[in-house]
Amino acid sequence: MKVATYKVEPRRADVFSPATELTGTFARFGDEVICFVADREWPLLVESSEAAEVKLTKLYETSESDGLYSVVQVGNSFCRDQPDVSVVLDRGRHLGVILDRERANRLLNEESPDYVVRALSGYKIVFEFGSPAAKKAVSEQWISDLVAGISLQNIRDILEHLVSFPTRGSTTEYYLSAARWAKHQLDMLGYATRLENISVSGEPSLNVIAEKYGHGAGERYVTVVTAHLDSINNDSVDPLAPAPGADDNGSGSAALLEIARVLSKHEGKGDLRLILFGGEEQVLQGSEHHVAHLSQAERQRIKAVVNMDMVATVNSGNILTVLLEGAPVSQHVIDGLAAAAARHTALVVKKSLYPGRSDHFPFIRADIPAVLTIEGYDNANPNTHSEDDTLTHINYELLLSILRMNLAFVAESLDR
Repeated sequence: MKVATYKVEPRRADVFSPATELTGTFARFGDEVICFVADREWPLLVESSEAAEVKLTKLYETSESDGLYSVVQVGNSFCRDQPDVSVVLDRGRHLGVILDRERANRLLNEESPDYVVRALSGYKIVFEFGSPAAKKAVSEQWISDLVAGISLQNIRDILEHLVSFPTRGSTTEYYLSAARWAKHQLDMLGYATRLENISVSGEPSLNVIAEKYGHGAGERYVTVVTAHLDSINNDSVDPLAPAPGADDNGSGSAALLEIARVLSKHEGKGDLRLILFGGEEQVLQGSEHHVAHLSQAERQRIKAVVNMDMVATVNSGNILTVLLEGAPVSQHVIDGLAAAAARHTALVVKKSLYPGRSDHFPFIRADIPAVLTIEGYDNANPNTHSEDDTLTHINYELLLSILRMNLAFVAESLDR
């Protein structure tokens, strides 16, 4: 087997034109494509690439028993845990790797809290940059008015309060206090709220759930907005070690509470549900519990889930980038979010149907359309899961941009 890569323009439509007659594996990671072909097909690949004026970079040869796999990782977790794996492309959250079948089968069957491994075959787009949607000449005024109602000062106040807890470890009294505080904020906004009891590694914890009922006639769909409230410090075994969790995930929690405030007086047709999860840092235990206890009728009523996790740190230059990560069932949500980003922000949008670990994941596995919205280069954030995840590193321009996108999409979803 031979492995090569080639560059394409970020929004080029004919991604695999050099390889249309080949039977190998071709996987696009943004503006780069990995070619994984049998030795006998290498000359045809070279010929096709030259005809298309595509420059191949031959990386190396590998065994016929090996395969090409994608990895979606949190931070640099896969590279840290599997340092000897051959990484063909490292695009941060997304990796293209070569694995032998035995090791691949073991990783495919593992339930790692930090990464997901998937086999690649045929022609696949692991992630792509979104095409700029045509901006409406005149935006729908009521949505623009809602977006304009976002308060930076309110977001700052919420985030400063959340990081004032020494830790928001899911089973600590500090977390329980933060959860009850968040419930109180939602109570004061007029939502119907409740605390959902969960177990995190055998100890009690909480999810916070708030409902706002729409005025549509008949059976109503529900749009769900989620974020995890807990934080963690992986540098210490002490459960009370400092874990301010400003970006991960005070940023998403603050954004959720601001969406709650802005939409509290909005009379939509559909129902709105807001959820702050505990236990996310312990293999998504809060969201797993919640989804597992939804009836089939309740699952079918969910139109869209928008999850916010780490939405406030710029990790690559000065480019404000967001990743929209879902699955085929989530395509309409990704498209709607990308359109909202084009109308209301200057965000560079990355899109992927290869979901990794965050609270959108249990919804997707239940065939519910869910999308993670996350800063575009989260792997380059060195401060997560440590005492250094502080307000110093928060970029409020990015947080506001992702919040505007999500609010606009949610508001439109509620009124369809």
